[in-house]
Amino acid sequence: MQHIAVIYNAGGSYSAIRNFSLDLVSAFRSLGFVVHTIDYVQAEAREKLEQLLDQNVLSFLVGMNGMGIEQLYERLYFGHMPAPFFAYLVDHPMHHVKFFNFFSSFPNLIVSCVDQTHASDLAKFFNPAHRTAFIPHAASHNTHPFLQPCRVADRKTAILFAGSYTDVEACRNEWLADPYYKPLMEEIMEAGLYQYKESLLTIAENVFHRQGISFDYRRNKRVRELLVQLEFYLRGRRRNEVLERLADFPIQVYSDCRNRKIAGKHIRFCPAVDYSKLFQLYGDTKLALNVFPYVIYGGHDRLFNSMMSGAVALTERNLFLEEHFIQEEHLVMYDASDPDLAEKVELLLTDTDKLEYISNQGKEIVKQQHTWLNRAREIARSVLSFSSRG
Repeated sequence: MQHIAVIYNAGGSYSAIRNFSLDLVSAFRSLGFVVHTIDYVQAEAREKLEQLLDQNVLSFLVGMNGMGIEQLYERLYFGHMPAPFFAYLVDHPMHHVKFFNFFSSFPNLIVSCVDQTHASDLAKFFNPAHRTAFIPHAASHNTHPFLQPCRVADRKTAILFAGSYTDVEACRNEWLADPYYKPLMEEIMEAGLYQYKESLLTIAENVFHRQGISFDYRRNKRVRELLVQLEFYLRGRRRNEVLERLADFPIQVYSDCRNRKIAGKHIRFCPAVDYSKLFQLYGDTKLALNVFPYVIYGGHDRLFNSMMSGAVALTERNLFLEEHFIQEEHLVMYDASDPDLAEKVELLLTDTDKLEYISNQGKEIVKQQHTWLNRAREIARSVLSFSSRG
């Protein structure tokens, strides 16, 4: 029987990481693994991890968002890691540069991303000191007893959106105050706002190339800082614009801050809720609105969880969804710049038979292909594949 460790941090306001981790723990146990949990909130976590490593009982370790990497630096550097460390990044690599910018080769380190373009971007931010993988986000595979079967026509919430709030003007001011980077960032912003086929870094590189500018992401801290702000800006602005287009529908918005600039007769802002409560809300929702962070080839946990709860996903399109799902069979994709979005949503809400069909088909495909149980299998296969190559 194989022993593994899952490392995470259950503290902080971002409870999503805790839920991802616990779902993954449950999934690995369902597959027959003996799972040791290392919660960095606990005082004895570091000591527990060291004991497991010294005992040499682990087949591999999984660090959610790379949690634990700092404690493992010395073992990785001197080749004393007794088992592979699988760093599962749920954010873009540019948010983790300070933890992964190594200057030596570490064969026992695997870095995985939830967007295939993020995995391609790894070498631009980190020295090629590790192996890479692409494993998308997932839905909880656990059965939720509070989710009672309910026909779409009987659900009380017409449209629900859940997501973090971004002060887009504060983000944009970061580069507007920089005379050198201002015109460059503005050009990147315009090029990247509504498209869904190129990563933000690819767009940035094209803009810099046209201006005859060469740079190194790892050494140019200012570029990294501004690209992070630009990513926040783009996702925040698209979310605001989509909500504005749909503001005359009865939408419930669950967020960590109310955007009072969005006016509508029926839009209702509610405080952010935890994952268990969000599942309940999705279970009583007709359309679950999804506006991606900058994800080109990947999914999102809220998208998959809403489908698993039986809501019909009304989501921005991207390359991953176009390849793995069928439009108006598993979900409904839209373009963020579509001026007719409101009319299409109005027609969709009146066709409850169609919504019922999409709800059932969407839930089934997520249940079969996009749960944390699926991802646990993919992680195990990935580790085995890298280990067999030596």
